[in-house]
Amino acid sequence: VYNESNLRQRLEMKGEPVMAEPGRQFALETATLRMDVKIVDTVYGEIPLPEKSYFQRSTLELAVYKK
Repeated sequence: VYNESNLRQRLEMKGEPVMAEPGRQFALETATLRMDVKIVDTVYGEIPLPEKSYFQRSTLELAVYKK
């Protein structure tokens, strides 16, 4: 989706898309919670679909805090 402009525009209404790559960090927030996310590792699937279109495995570090 990150490289598909039509899909990306639709999703941008919900927040900024983030390219899933190891080392990337970002935060998600609600009125009462904050979640810090670090992408540790990603492995893309290899079925004959568009390149990097889905994850076979993704490892994330999550930390959730009250605001």
